[in-house]
Amino acid sequence: MRSAFVHAGFWGFLGGVALQFLWDVGWEYGAEAIVVGIALILIFRLKKRVIVCFAIFLICFGLGIARSYHSRLFVGDPMVIERIGESVTLEGIISDDPQMSLKGQKILVDVGKEDISVSVPSYPIFSYGDKVMVEGKLEIPEAFETDLGRTFDYPSFLARKGIFHVIKRGNATLIDADQGNPVRAFFIKIKHSFVESIERSVSEPSAGLASGVVLGVEGALSEDDEEAFRVAGLIHIIVVSGYNITMAGDFVRTMLRSFSTVVGSLGSIIGIVVYIMIAGASSTAIRAGIMAGLTVLARVVKRRYNVTRSLMLAACLMIFHVPYILLYDPSFQLSFLATWGLVSIAPLYAKHLKWVPETGGLRETLGTTLGAQTAVTPILLYQSGMTNLLTLPANLIVLPTMPLFMIGSLAAGVAGFFGAFVALPFSILIEVVGAYVFWIVKIADSFPSMLVDVGVMPIWVLIGLYAVIGCWVLFSNKQLENSKYLAQSGVDPGFSEPARTKHGPRSESATTYCAEASSYH
Repeated sequence: MRSAFVHAGFWGFLGGVALQFLWDVGWEYGAEAIVVGIALILIFRLKKRVIVCFAIFLICFGLGIARSYHSRLFVGDPMVIERIGESVTLEGIISDDPQMSLKGQKILVDVGKEDISVSVPSYPIFSYGDKVMVEGKLEIPEAFETDLGRTFDYPSFLARKGIFHVIKRGNATLIDADQGNPVRAFFIKIKHSFVESIERSVSEPSAGLASGVVLGVEGALSEDDEEAFRVAGLIHIIVVSGYNITMAGDFVRTMLRSFSTVVGSLGSIIGIVVYIMIAGASSTAIRAGIMAGLTVLARVVKRRYNVTRSLMLAACLMIFHVPYILLYDPSFQLSFLATWGLVSIAPLYAKHLKWVPETGGLRETLGTTLGAQTAVTPILLYQSGMTNLLTLPANLIVLPTMPLFMIGSLAAGVAGFFGAFVALPFSILIEVVGAYVFWIVKIADSFPSMLVDVGVMPIWVLIGLYAVIGCWVLFSNKQLENSKYLAQSGVDPGFSEPARTKHGPRSESATTYCAEASSYH
């Protein structure tokens, strides 16, 4: 029943956030839901658990409405708002790593109480922490119609990063350098140095793929290559995954294995945080980092780890911090759904895949790929209006090579600091595996007949599909936690309760499984 309470609170909170964004019901409805929920708990206590479960749903539903309502109160700096539509001259500090493209560079300029997105020419090249003077017409971002005929809420998409105003065609002049946060600047320099090290050792496009896989570098691949990966259904490998993050934490823990468990675990958490900061603290990296951190915490407190609950906790923390990401951050949506598919859906497939040989991890790869694809396909169809029938086989033959490619990329990046000759063995490995991956992508992208166009999917169809999948997961195997699949992966239904054997509490965690469950996105 405790699991039902957790699910009720989780889905209640998400439902409240979504409702306020979609229909702007107002904080009053949230307050009423909270009051009714508290009243139900006081009246029935734990005597009627179904009613208490509903009460928890109402309370969290109200909290979701309230948090979403509060997040939309701020729409930018009042001093900036007064000058919308005017040609302005503003001074500020570049608050993030500039995004380079063939059209120029896009910089985020902190002008006091908000960041403004400014598109400027390719030269001069700016860096994080530069104090600049920008000139251009100040505008409010506008929603636009996609190729599918659906309206894209671009203002909310930018608001998830605290951006409420843009200058589409501006100019910037450098005033001073190194004015940003020195810690953030340090991590960005490490990231750039690592990418440059890989580029010195590996040729394109494999170097770009390595930068994307290891650090999630935006624009690491050309627009054509990125589109080919997207069409092939392999765009998810060009992100910072939970596998990378868990590996970073476990590497530090292994280095500190001669010390106590607490010291090793603390070092592991620090390693995870450092990796996330270097990777740019994207929503995918943060979600995976929270989950990986919880595996370490479970080890310290000697409690068994529940992947589903940690996923819910990570999602709630992130959405509470920035409610916009629930509906307007595709990276977060795909990351959450893919991990949920690996945790909750892959075990259902695994029971029926015993006929698949385990050679080369084929059975495991097939199960996890089917689980992830089942979870993300509806939203991908909603977003893009099409799917590729070759996505599943492409994933099956590419994913087993990714751990080797990632390890080789990390090694090549580090060895590159000591010279191209030192990095040569790893460079060859990356070139070979990279060529193989691009070959598969090219094949999957070269069969237009394999693309299925479903057109514009209504929102109610999307909700219905996930309702069906959710019911299937809920009712197909109620005793899933006791199955052999989860027993082998170390998952236990009681995240907050010690798991005991006849010899006392067990301290094993599901680090390996968590890495696999997070590696899709």
